[in-house]
Amino acid sequence: MKVKSKTRRNASTKSAVANKGFHKLITVLLVIVALTFITSMYLDEAHRRDVQRVSDEPTVIAAVGDSITDGTGERVDDGSEDSYPSQLKVILGNDYEILSYGVGGATLLSNGAPYTKHEFFKLSQETKPDIVLIMLGTNDSRSETWNASEYERQLKTFIDSYRSTSNRPEVYVMTPPAAYGNKI
Repeated sequence: MKVKSKTRRNASTKSAVANKGFHKLITVLLVIVALTFITSMYLDEAHRRDVQRVSDEPTVIAAVGDSITDGTGERVDDGSEDSYPSQLKVILGNDYEILSYGVGGATLLSNGAPYTKHEFFKLSQETKPDIVLIMLGTNDSRSETWNASEYERQLKTFIDSYRSTSNRPEVYVMTPPAAYGNKI
């Protein structure tokens, strides 16, 4: 019987030791879960503050182009503009700030009236827009100045001049209408 008692005590002791180990493991796991939960709550709150801060500022869109962007000839009797930047502002609302940098007669090609020589070129980059819309080419489409391969080369350089700014805006190129009946 003494053997059985010893065996029972050993089994009890082993069970108690196992329970202590199990309880320690559970305690450690609960601490880890609690720390993870507290950390995630803190990070979620920090993320919410960042999102709130960013969403309070409007997304800035710079509309770069020629007289079509400027809206020359697009003023209606009530004094409002029908230019595409003005219409974009109406459509997008107060979450967006639309800056129109249209220059009448501007060209992309350097052999015309290059946009890069106008003060709006530098200003449109200095305002650090989030998005840049480029619509240049209508005035370039005159047959005496049109050169497709040169236009493509200079357009890539023009796009890169915006993409290489410190704020790295998204850049979209819009298809300009051809002028002067060239069917380009």
